[in-house]
Amino acid sequence: MDNINVKYKINRFFYVVTNPRTNLWLIVINLIMVLGMLLGIVKYITVGIACLVIINIIMVFDLFFHSPRELAFNEGVAEFDEYVRMKPKTSPFVVTRGIYVWVKIGYSVSNVRDVQFHQNFFEKIFNIGRISFSGKETFTVKQRYENRIKKKNNFKIYGIKTFSHFKDQFRQY
Repeated sequence: MDNINVKYKINRFFYVVTNPRTNLWLIVINLIMVLGMLLGIVKYITVGIACLVIINIIMVFDLFFHSPRELAFNEGVAEFDEYVRMKPKTSPFVVTRGIYVWVKIGYSVSNVRDVQFHQNFFEKIFNIGRISFSGKETFTVKQRYENRIKKKNNFKIYGIKTFSHFKDQFRQY
């Protein structure tokens, strides 16, 4: 795997749909809206359904544009971006309750090991898949967030296009 220099595109829609972290947020938001409609907090069902649809569209597009575009392997090092939501650090006198920003983290993972390939039935239909692996990571991020990023050893990448080709090529190295 040391001689490999390839880039694989990531299907952002599948990254959003198959990522358990994003599914949890969508489920929670939908449950809150449905409970609001059932308890009568939202007076008109059609308004509630319209709000539910609009919130889901906004969330999916927000997550869609804050998901990685590609996974690259350059001489044994896996490189990809990840986006996380963080609360900006401000002075104690400024109230920033509820304000979060997207922070882009560029990962470079060397010594890639424990690679596992995953596909469910839905992903097999579209030849999309996900991998999990571990390794020694280094990351780049804006300096003001650098000390707030937790070290990781295990990584998961969702939505890899042409997964059967990716798997075959990866196993050759």
